[in-house]
Amino acid sequence: MNKLMRVFAQANVPNIQLPRIAVVGSQSSGKSSVIEAIVQRDFLPRGSGIVTRRPLVLHLVNESRNADKTEWGEFGHQPGKRILQFPLIRSEIERVTDQEAGNNKGISDKPIFLTIHSPNVVDLILVDLPGLTKVAVGDQPKDIEKQVRDLIESYIKEPLTIILAVSPGNVDLANSDALKLSHKWDPEGNRTLGVITKLDLLDQGTDAADMLQNRVIPLRLGYVGLVMRSQKDISEDKDVKLALKDEEAFFRQHYAYQSFSDRCGTAYLGKTLSKMLLSHVQRFLPDTRNNIQTSVRRIEAELSKYGASPEEQGGFGSVLLRIISEFSNKYAQKLEGEVSDSELEQLKGGARINRVFKELFIDDLSKTNMELGMTEEELFVQMRNSLGVNSALFVPEKCFYQISVKQIERLRAPSLRCLEVAHLECLQLLRTTLTTVDGLERYPKLRLQLIDETTKLLAGMKVSTAEMVNNLIDIEEAYINTRHPEFDSYGCLAAIVREQDQSQQGVPGTARKQDSGLSGAGGGVTTNLGQPPQRTAPRAPADGGSNTDRDQDRGGQGGNPGTDQYNILVQTLTASDSMKVEIVRRLVLMYYNIVRKNIADSAPKAIMHFLVNKSRQNMQNELMTRLYKESLFSSLLAEDEDVSRRRTICLQRLKVLKEAMGILDELSFSSTFYELGQQPMPTFEVPQAGATRGPTRVPERGAEPPRSSPQGSFKPTNGLPPPNQPLGQSLQLPPQSQIPPRTQSPPLQQFRTPQTGQQQIQPPQQPTTGVTLFPQIAMGKKR
Repeated sequence: MNKLMRVFAQANVPNIQLPRIAVVGSQSSGKSSVIEAIVQRDFLPRGSGIVTRRPLVLHLVNESRNADKTEWGEFGHQPGKRILQFPLIRSEIERVTDQEAGNNKGISDKPIFLTIHSPNVVDLILVDLPGLTKVAVGDQPKDIEKQVRDLIESYIKEPLTIILAVSPGNVDLANSDALKLSHKWDPEGNRTLGVITKLDLLDQGTDAADMLQNRVIPLRLGYVGLVMRSQKDISEDKDVKLALKDEEAFFRQHYAYQSFSDRCGTAYLGKTLSKMLLSHVQRFLPDTRNNIQTSVRRIEAELSKYGASPEEQGGFGSVLLRIISEFSNKYAQKLEGEVSDSELEQLKGGARINRVFKELFIDDLSKTNMELGMTEEELFVQMRNSLGVNSALFVPEKCFYQISVKQIERLRAPSLRCLEVAHLECLQLLRTTLTTVDGLERYPKLRLQLIDETTKLLAGMKVSTAEMVNNLIDIEEAYINTRHPEFDSYGCLAAIVREQDQSQQGVPGTARKQDSGLSGAGGGVTTNLGQPPQRTAPRAPADGGSNTDRDQDRGGQGGNPGTDQYNILVQTLTASDSMKVEIVRRLVLMYYNIVRKNIADSAPKAIMHFLVNKSRQNMQNELMTRLYKESLFSSLLAEDEDVSRRRTICLQRLKVLKEAMGILDELSFSSTFYELGQQPMPTFEVPQAGATRGPTRVPERGAEPPRSSPQGSFKPTNGLPPPNQPLGQSLQLPPQSQIPPRTQSPPLQQFRTPQTGQQQIQPPQQPTTGVTLFPQIAMGKKR
C-alpha cells in the first residue's frame, strides 16, 4: 500500500483512484483533531467557524524502517520540497486556501495534496473535507449548505472511499449529519466507520457506551470513541503524544468504557483504518488492475499520436528528412492511384486529373462547335477582301488560311482552362496529403512552410506548362498543312459537284443546315447550288442603326447611285459565288476538326509532362533544396507548446501506471488476502531439494484441517503450490517428520460428541462482553 501511495502521488492519473478515507462531519465536530491525533503532530489550521475550506488529500507514509526518524511534509504543488517544520505546513495550507477560496470563509472544491512521512503513522490516505454547515457567513454564497454537501458527496459516493463519520459525543446521535449523509451513499454500512469524539465533555453521570457498543444506530463497522484535546490544551500547546497517553488512561479508568477500552482511542482507530484500507485494496484489486491496464492503453495511444521529441528521433535533420520523404511519397502514390479503402466514395488523387482530361476538357472543346461564326455574305466579303485587286481562278487559298487561323485561335482558351483546373487539383491533392503525414501536426511552422513551398513550386510549373500549351496553339496557327492525310480537299469538291448535279437533274436538295461535326469527305453540309441567285435582304444593324449608316461605314455615300450599286453587288451572290463560299466553309471546318483533335490529344500530354509528372518527380528534391538547411531546423521543428506539455504528462503518467502494475503483480503473487478482521496464518519453511515456491501455511486454531483428495494430493490454503515439490510433479503431502509438532501452537481443546463419540477439535472460547462490535469481522471468510 505504501508503494502504491508513493507511485500515485507522483502524478494525477485520471480514472485511477486508490482506496481512501473521507473524514465527514459537521462543523466543529472534531474532524481536524482526529486527523492530527492520527498523525500525532499539529499541522492543520485552527480557529472558530469553518476552518477547512478546501479538501485536503493527506497521504501518510510510514517511515519506521528508515534509520533516519525525521518527519517531514511535501505538498503536491511543491514536489521535491521537504518541509521539516510542521507550523510551516499549516501556514502553507492557509496560504493556498486563501489564494483559491479567498480570505473571508469562502470554499473551493480544488483539493490540496499533502504527503507526510513519519515513523509514527500508519499507511493511510485521508481526505479532510469542509464541515457541514447551515448558514452562510462572510463571503460564502447563500447556498453554502448545498455546495458543501455536493462537495462531500463527490468523494463519498465512490465505492473505493471509506467513510469516517465523525459525530460529537455530546450531541444526540440521531441528529448526526455525518451519519445521515453516509447512509445516503452507503445504505448497508459496508464502508462506514463511526467516530464519537468529545467523550470527556459529556455531562457528569452520562456516557456514550450504548453508542460505542453499536446499540443506538448500528453500523456494520461499528464505532470508535476518542477524546480530543480541548481548546485550552491547544492554546497551551499540549503535546499530541501526551494527549494520546491521557486518552488511553481515560478509557482504561472510565467505568463505562474500561471493559472495551482496547477498542477505543486514536491508536486503535489508526490500526483499524489501516486494516480497512488494506481490505479495500484487496476487494477492488481486480477493478483497479483493469482500470490501470485500460489507462495504459489509452495513454500509449495518445502518446503515439504525439510521437517522440525530435531529439529522441535522431535529431532535427532526421525528423525533417522523414517528413519530407513521407509527404513526397504519399503525393506520388495518390497521383498513381494508390488510395485507401476509406476513399471510395468519390474520385481521389490522379483519378480527378484524368477526369479533367477525359471529360471536362473534351466537353469544353465541343462547345466551340465547328461553325465559322460568319454568314455567307460575310464569308464572301472575306474572300473578296483577301484577293484585293486580284481575281482568283477558283478558290482563294489566302482566304482559307486566314479563316483557319482565326478558328484555331478559339482552341486556346479551353486549353488554358484545362491547365488551370489541373493545377487546382494538384494543389488540393497536396493539401490533402499534408494531413496524412505522421507527426506533421506537431510542427505547425513546418506545415505552413510546406504549404507555401509546394504552392510556389506548382505555380512555377504552371507558368512553364502554360507556355507550352500556348506554343501548341501557335504551332498549329503557324503552318496550315493542306497535305494532312485527313484533309481531303478533292473529296470535298467532289461532294459539292455531286450535289450540284443532283440539283440540276431535279432531285430535291437537302435543306442546308448547321451541324457540329463533319460527315464523310464533304462534311455532310449541303446547299441548293442549282437555284438561281437570289438577292439577300439587307440585315438590320445590330445596334439599331439604319442601313444608310451601315453603307456609309462601308465607304459609300448616302444617296449616291454609284455607292448603292456597289452595295447591291456585294450583297448579291451568284450561283458561282455561293459554290465558292461553300467550298471555303467546308474546307475550313474540315481542317478545324483536324486541329481540334490534335489539341485534344497534345494539350493534356503537355500538362501531364510539365506539371503533374514534373511535380511528382521533383517534389522531394525541390523541398530538400529549399528546406533542409541546418539554420532552419530549430524554427521549422519547433513543437507546439501544448503538444510538448501533453507528451510530458503522458510519459509521466505512463511511468506511474507501469510502476503501479508492477506493484500490483508483486502484491498478487506474494500475498494472500483475507476479509476484514482476519489475520494471515503463520508460516513455516520446509527445506526441500529442488525448485520450491514459498512457505506453507499452517491452519490457525480452530480452522478446519486441510483435506486430502482421493489421490492423496494436497491443496494449500493460500492457493499456491506447496514449497517442497519440484515443478511439474504431482503435489503430495509432506512427510510427517517434516511437519512441526503441534506444541508450537497453543493447545486445542478436545471433546467427544455424545452422538458418535468421535473425537473433535474445538478452539478455546473467546471472552466477550455480550456485544459484537464488528459482526463482519467475526463472520469474515476468505475470498
